[in-house]
Amino acid sequence: MPELSVNGTTLFYRLDGPERGPWLVLLNGIFQRTEAWEPLMPYLQGFRVLRYDMRGQGQSAVPPGPYPPGLHADDLAALLEALGITRYHLLGLSNGGVVAQVHGARQPAGLEKLILLCTTPRLDPLLRAKVESWRQALAWGAPAGACRLPCPGSGAGPSWRPIRRSPARPRWCRWSKWPPPPRPRNTYWTAFWRWKTCAPA
Repeated sequence: MPELSVNGTTLFYRLDGPERGPWLVLLNGIFQRTEAWEPLMPYLQGFRVLRYDMRGQGQSAVPPGPYPPGLHADDLAALLEALGITRYHLLGLSNGGVVAQVHGARQPAGLEKLILLCTTPRLDPLLRAKVESWRQALAWGAPAGACRLPCPGSGAGPSWRPIRRSPARPRWCRWSKWPPPPRPRNTYWTAFWRWKTCAPA
């Protein structure tokens, strides 16, 4: 299992793509793991992709909190240095986008492009209430509850729907839309695909 000890914690990471390709670093959303990027990977051929679990996520260490965005940005900078990555594009999704903005605001010399998906530059009262609902859902320990609270379903538009993957597994959640969007199915990846196809070589 590839991992590095940086900035007082241990981070799990994965590398994909040709060794001589341009670096693209992916920053997870708050409930994500490195595996969550798998639907995007076929569209990233030609890039050398770094994805990792932030502290407290997935297979990375869980040191005592809290984990403010500035601390995650420190971890990112330390990981890039440890891996010898000097020039790179950075893509942040949701909470990863917040961390990416903090990192970008420090004006690192090697950052070439900053891509932000479904993120925010600040925490307004509505978003604070949503984050608090996530905290309560996690305290319940129920995946279905975690989905219902932050993203309540409605009669129209996107919604979280509980599904049963197999009789032996608990309920999980999936993202569904009506009507179905064109491929790529996820609008996050559609936005990224437009950036990738329009980006200079």
